[in-house]
Amino acid sequence: MGNINPVYITALFDTKKIYQRVAKFQLALALFVHRLTVIETFIPFYILTKTKSDDQ
Repeated sequence: MGNINPVYITALFDTKKIYQRVAKFQLALALFVHRLTVIETFIPFYILTKTKSDDQ
């Protein structure tokens, strides 16, 4: 690795930027999906507890 191509360096930095954007997007997506799954698991649980309390 004596002389490194400057184009390679800029490409490396560009991919780093792209990776950061993708990571941010994936994080946002993961948080959104996580929120959805939390809601999906919470609602049936809430309905179950509500119906149980209504029965008594």
